[in-house]
Amino acid sequence: MKLSAVIGFLAALPSALALWPIPRTLNQGTSNTQATLVSIKVEGKSSAVVDGAISRYQKLINGESFVAPADYKRGIVKTNGSLNRLTVSVKSTNETLDLNTDESYTLDVPVDGTATLTAKSPYGVVRGLETFSQLVTGNGYSKAILNTPVHIEDSPVYPHRGLSFDTSRNFYSVDSIFRILDAMAYNKMNTFHWHVVDAHS
Repeated sequence: MKLSAVIGFLAALPSALALWPIPRTLNQGTSNTQATLVSIKVEGKSSAVVDGAISRYQKLINGESFVAPADYKRGIVKTNGSLNRLTVSVKSTNETLDLNTDESYTLDVPVDGTATLTAKSPYGVVRGLETFSQLVTGNGYSKAILNTPVHIEDSPVYPHRGLSFDTSRNFYSVDSIFRILDAMAYNKMNTFHWHVVDAHS
Protein backbone atom coordinates (compact mmCIF):
# COMPACT_ATOMS: atom_id res chain seq x y z
CA MET A 1 0.00 0.00 0.00
CA LYS A 2 2.70 2.47 1.02
CA LEU A 3 4.90 1.49 -1.94
CA SER A 4 2.09 2.03 -4.44
CA ALA A 5 1.36 5.45 -2.89
CA VAL A 6 5.01 6.46 -3.25
CA ILE A 7 5.14 5.23 -6.86
CA GLY A 8 1.94 7.12 -7.65
CA PHE A 9 3.34 10.28 -6.10
CA LEU A 10 6.60 10.02 -8.05
CA ALA A 11 4.77 9.39 -11.32
CA ALA A 12 2.70 12.54 -10.77
CA LEU A 13 5.73 14.80 -10.36
CA PRO A 14 6.32 17.29 -13.18
CA SER A 15 9.27 16.41 -15.39
CA ALA A 16 11.38 19.34 -14.16
CA LEU A 17 11.27 17.68 -10.76
CA ALA A 18 12.77 14.57 -12.33
CA LEU A 19 16.11 16.28 -11.75
CA TRP A 20 18.36 14.13 -9.65
CA PRO A 21 19.55 14.90 -7.09
CA ILE A 22 16.81 17.47 -6.49
CA PRO A 23 18.39 20.96 -6.58
CA ARG A 24 18.46 23.13 -3.46
CA THR A 25 16.66 25.95 -5.29
CA LEU A 26 14.39 25.35 -8.29
CA ASN A 27 12.12 28.03 -9.75
CA GLN A 28 10.04 27.29 -12.85
CA GLY A 29 7.73 29.10 -15.20
CA THR A 30 4.79 27.93 -17.27
CA SER A 31 6.23 28.00 -20.79
CA ASN A 32 8.05 25.37 -22.84
CA THR A 33 11.18 25.97 -24.92
CA GLN A 34 12.34 24.12 -28.01
CA ALA A 35 15.96 22.93 -27.65
CA THR A 36 17.53 21.94 -30.94
CA LEU A 37 21.25 21.29 -31.50
CA VAL A 38 22.38 23.05 -28.34
CA SER A 39 25.85 24.57 -28.62
CA ILE A 40 27.78 24.86 -25.33
CA LYS A 41 30.45 27.57 -25.22
CA VAL A 42 32.75 28.89 -22.49
CA GLU A 43 32.98 32.60 -21.83
CA GLY A 44 36.38 33.50 -20.40
CA LYS A 45 38.78 30.99 -18.89
CA SER A 46 38.41 27.24 -19.14
CA SER A 47 40.19 24.04 -18.10
CA ALA A 48 40.64 20.46 -19.29
CA VAL A 49 37.84 19.29 -16.96
CA VAL A 50 35.47 21.95 -18.31
CA ASP A 51 36.38 21.28 -21.95
CA GLY A 52 35.96 17.51 -21.47
CA ALA A 53 32.59 17.97 -19.77
CA ILE A 54 31.34 20.27 -22.52
CA SER A 55 32.33 17.75 -25.19
CA ARG A 56 30.61 14.91 -23.30
CA TYR A 57 27.39 16.75 -22.54
CA GLN A 58 27.04 18.38 -25.94
CA LYS A 59 27.06 14.90 -27.49
CA LEU A 60 24.69 13.57 -24.81
CA ILE A 61 22.19 16.43 -25.12
CA ASN A 62 22.15 16.52 -28.91
CA GLY A 63 22.47 12.79 -29.50
CA GLU A 64 19.86 11.35 -27.14
CA SER A 65 16.12 11.92 -26.86
CA PHE A 66 15.10 10.84 -23.37
CA VAL A 67 11.55 11.09 -22.03
CA ALA A 68 10.95 10.60 -18.31
CA PRO A 69 8.58 7.72 -17.46
CA ALA A 70 6.16 10.21 -15.89
CA ASP A 71 5.86 11.90 -19.31
CA TYR A 72 5.36 8.84 -21.54
CA LYS A 73 1.70 9.71 -22.17
CA ARG A 74 2.29 13.46 -22.35
CA GLY A 75 2.35 13.80 -26.12
CA ILE A 76 4.02 16.66 -27.97
CA VAL A 77 4.03 19.95 -26.07
CA LYS A 78 3.66 23.37 -27.66
CA THR A 79 6.80 25.50 -27.33
CA ASN A 80 6.86 29.27 -26.84
CA GLY A 81 10.49 29.97 -27.64
CA SER A 82 13.70 28.33 -28.74
CA LEU A 83 17.14 27.77 -27.25
CA ASN A 84 20.22 26.57 -29.07
CA ARG A 85 23.05 27.88 -26.89
CA LEU A 86 24.33 27.43 -23.34
CA THR A 87 27.02 29.84 -22.14
CA VAL A 88 29.33 28.58 -19.38
CA SER A 89 31.50 30.71 -17.10
CA VAL A 90 33.75 29.43 -14.33
CA LYS A 91 35.44 31.57 -11.69
CA SER A 92 38.46 29.31 -11.04
CA THR A 93 40.22 26.80 -13.28
CA ASN A 94 41.79 24.97 -10.32
CA GLU A 95 41.10 21.27 -10.95
CA THR A 96 41.83 20.07 -7.41
CA LEU A 97 38.98 17.84 -6.21
CA ASP A 98 38.88 17.32 -2.45
CA LEU A 99 36.48 17.81 0.46
CA ASN A 100 36.90 21.60 0.22
CA THR A 101 36.12 21.91 -3.50
CA ASP A 102 33.16 24.20 -4.22
CA GLU A 103 30.87 22.27 -6.61
CA SER A 104 28.06 24.85 -6.55
CA TYR A 105 26.51 26.28 -9.71
CA THR A 106 23.71 28.52 -10.95
CA LEU A 107 21.74 27.64 -14.08
CA ASP A 108 19.27 29.93 -15.86
CA VAL A 109 17.19 28.74 -18.81
CA PRO A 110 15.03 31.46 -20.42
CA VAL A 111 11.90 30.92 -22.50
CA ASP A 112 13.80 32.17 -25.53
CA GLY A 113 17.48 32.91 -26.11
CA THR A 114 20.63 31.65 -24.42
CA ALA A 115 20.90 29.63 -21.22
CA THR A 116 23.67 30.49 -18.75
CA LEU A 117 25.64 28.34 -16.34
CA THR A 118 27.99 29.89 -13.78
CA ALA A 119 30.16 28.01 -11.32
CA LYS A 120 33.06 28.64 -8.96
CA SER A 121 35.05 25.55 -9.98
CA PRO A 122 35.29 23.18 -12.96
CA TYR A 123 33.39 20.58 -10.94
CA GLY A 124 30.51 22.99 -10.46
CA VAL A 125 30.38 23.24 -14.25
CA VAL A 126 30.24 19.43 -14.51
CA ARG A 127 27.33 19.26 -12.03
CA GLY A 128 25.49 22.09 -13.79
CA LEU A 129 25.89 20.45 -17.21
CA GLU A 130 24.43 17.24 -15.79
CA THR A 131 21.42 19.16 -14.50
CA PHE A 132 20.97 20.94 -17.84
CA SER A 133 21.09 17.59 -19.67
CA GLN A 134 18.34 16.28 -17.38
CA LEU A 135 16.12 19.26 -18.25
CA VAL A 136 16.21 18.48 -21.99
CA THR A 137 13.48 16.01 -22.91
CA GLY A 138 12.31 14.41 -26.13
CA ASN A 139 9.39 16.20 -27.80
CA GLY A 140 8.29 14.27 -30.88
CA TYR A 141 11.11 14.57 -33.43
CA SER A 142 12.56 17.51 -31.53
CA LYS A 143 13.53 18.29 -27.94
CA ALA A 144 12.21 20.69 -25.36
CA ILE A 145 12.83 22.11 -21.92
CA LEU A 146 9.60 22.22 -19.96
CA ASN A 147 8.35 24.82 -17.49
CA THR A 148 10.65 27.64 -18.57
CA PRO A 149 12.02 29.99 -17.44
CA VAL A 150 14.02 27.77 -15.07
CA HIS A 151 16.33 29.09 -12.35
CA ILE A 152 18.45 26.62 -10.36
CA GLU A 153 20.95 27.24 -7.59
CA ASP A 154 22.55 24.05 -6.37
CA SER A 155 25.43 22.59 -4.40
CA PRO A 156 26.03 19.12 -2.94
CA VAL A 157 24.71 18.36 0.53
CA TYR A 158 27.72 16.14 1.23
CA PRO A 159 31.31 16.87 0.10
CA HIS A 160 32.08 13.14 -0.30
CA ARG A 161 29.66 11.22 -2.52
CA GLY A 162 31.31 7.98 -3.45
CA LEU A 163 31.03 4.39 -4.55
CA SER A 164 33.27 1.47 -3.64
CA PHE A 165 33.69 -1.00 -6.48
CA ASP A 166 35.31 -4.41 -5.95
CA THR A 167 36.70 -6.10 -9.07
CA SER A 168 39.32 -8.08 -7.16
CA ARG A 169 36.82 -10.76 -6.13
CA ASN A 170 34.06 -10.10 -8.69
CA PHE A 171 34.25 -10.08 -12.47
CA TYR A 172 32.78 -7.09 -14.32
CA SER A 173 33.12 -6.42 -18.02
CA VAL A 174 34.72 -3.16 -19.18
CA ASP A 175 31.34 -2.03 -20.55
CA SER A 176 29.67 -2.56 -17.17
CA ILE A 177 32.38 -0.49 -15.47
CA PHE A 178 31.75 2.33 -17.94
CA ARG A 179 28.01 2.10 -17.20
CA ILE A 180 28.73 2.44 -13.48
CA LEU A 181 30.88 5.52 -14.12
CA ASP A 182 28.06 7.00 -16.23
CA ALA A 183 25.57 6.31 -13.43
CA MET A 184 27.90 8.04 -10.96
CA ALA A 185 27.99 11.11 -13.24
CA TYR A 186 24.17 11.12 -13.53
CA ASN A 187 23.95 11.10 -9.73
CA LYS A 188 26.69 13.76 -9.33
CA MET A 189 28.97 11.50 -7.30
CA ASN A 190 32.60 12.55 -6.98
CA THR A 191 34.62 9.60 -5.61
CA PHE A 192 35.28 6.22 -7.23
CA HIS A 193 37.04 3.83 -4.85
CA TRP A 194 38.23 0.98 -7.05
CA HIS A 195 39.23 -2.18 -5.16
CA VAL A 196 41.24 -3.59 -8.05
CA VAL A 197 43.38 -6.25 -6.33
CA ASP A 198 43.93 -7.81 -2.94
CA ALA A 199 45.90 -10.69 -1.40
CA HIS A 200 43.07 -13.21 -1.89
CA SER A 201 42.81 -12.89 -5.65
